[in-house]
Amino acid sequence: MRCFEPKGFQVALACTTIFVALTVSRPANGDDATPCSIVPERLQEVVRTRGLSPRRDVPCAVEAKAQVEQFLKGTVARKLPLQKLEHEEAVYRAVGVVPDDYDYPEGLLALYLSQIGGYYDPDAKRFIMADWMPAFVQGVIARHELTHALQDQHYDLSSFIDPKMENGDELLAHTSLIEGDATAVMLDIERGIKGIPPLRSEEHTSELQSH
Repeated sequence: MRCFEPKGFQVALACTTIFVALTVSRPANGDDATPCSIVPERLQEVVRTRGLSPRRDVPCAVEAKAQVEQFLKGTVARKLPLQKLEHEEAVYRAVGVVPDDYDYPEGLLALYLSQIGGYYDPDAKRFIMADWMPAFVQGVIARHELTHALQDQHYDLSSFIDPKMENGDELLAHTSLIEGDATAVMLDIERGIKGIPPLRSEEHTSELQSH
């Protein structure tokens, strides 16, 4: 998940075990195929980069904004404890992040919907592409979300990211781990296309520069 403000909503939605890719502002590699037809090739890219073998197919569907909105609302209602959302709203109002007249749940869902490009649903075990995404970003979104699909097949994301976990720091750490992993895979594939060494090579460069 790419970060955007207000950060409280990023945490809240991540905790519902929705794994999303947000839109990007530049072309990746010129994908022109339809969203679901690119999945097999993109999945193989992820497999080679991440090193996790697929244990089953990853179904793909394309959804309109109304369908995505319905999914987001339903998932939050089912998986995000109301007390957590109310507590978060109270905290952010107290520190001035949101004004007193702001409809926190509805406003944040609207903001999230305006940014989403696609998502992986660990309950249905499928990848969804938003139908309003232009072709040039579909490949980037697919790589990110298919990484989540492989994570789920190997590590059971619904258990790893459980919104009912009492330790909020632990939940945030788990969420950051799976999102960072997917983002690193996405970036490494893009870097490879452009002939740039993978991210791990920069660690060695930094070590050399520090001596």
